[in-house]
Amino acid sequence: MSVWHLTLDELRRRAPLWEPAAVAVGNFDGVHVGHVRILRLAVEEAAAAGETPVALTFSPHPRAVVGGGPPPALSTVEHRARLMRKLGVARVVVLRFDRDVASLSPEAFVHDVLLEGLGARRIVVGEDFRFGRGAAGTPRLLEDEAGRRGAAVHVAPTVRAPDGRVVSSSCIRRLLAEGDVEAAARLLGRPYEVVGVPGGMERSPDGEPALRVDPAPELLLPGAGEYRAELWGEHGDDRGDDDARGVPVVAVIAAGPGRGLLLRGGAPPAGTGPVRVRFLARRR
Repeated sequence: MSVWHLTLDELRRRAPLWEPAAVAVGNFDGVHVGHVRILRLAVEEAAAAGETPVALTFSPHPRAVVGGGPPPALSTVEHRARLMRKLGVARVVVLRFDRDVASLSPEAFVHDVLLEGLGARRIVVGEDFRFGRGAAGTPRLLEDEAGRRGAAVHVAPTVRAPDGRVVSSSCIRRLLAEGDVEAAARLLGRPYEVVGVPGGMERSPDGEPALRVDPAPELLLPGAGEYRAELWGEHGDDRGDDDARGVPVVAVIAAGPGRGLLLRGGAPPAGTGPVRVRFLARRR
């Protein structure tokens, strides 16, 4: 799988990147079970039509540009891409969301980015997908604009959890802020993970030695407390090793400003690169 980080101008100069392509479009923060449905539909449609399965995502979060400030992220762009690869996506395009992209009309977004830029012949989005200047573009407009140019659009319905709540990145953020990592895992389809860099050894609030992990600054930490967790190397079990096992640890997250992440009971994996902390359940 390849990952392309492009500005709008770079995309236009390279267009079309792939033709024909089946393109899943969304921010895909966290790659939760609703996102998985969209991505799998694109992969399935690409396989049936002999096309390239592509995922289009954005960085930074659109709210960083259009106002309101970006929400804390559930995944780094790199982790997002690895999760997409496991679903069968062949190409991931990370489009830099800047003023140029934000100012595109919905019609220009469909034409310049999806059809001409990516060579999309099939497009898959969620029913809450919005795009173009002022978020004026809707799935219905996408169907009309793409259809006039011979591209098919598949609008995936919203996914609901067994308790009836809509699966969304916003809902997952709320659950994590409350410390309910098990409920968040059900909506994600896997335990929540934080990517970070191992620091030095410190003392946890109860006085025990603990490894400090400095999380990627954009990521959301669960609410203050102690968690049963696992420590993994940067790529963890992404390579498909069914026998891979994380190191059991207790993750301690302090309250208040500057709260950090401390791990008791486990040494960092070999090497000095990033690690992943997988949150399994709250202890207290």
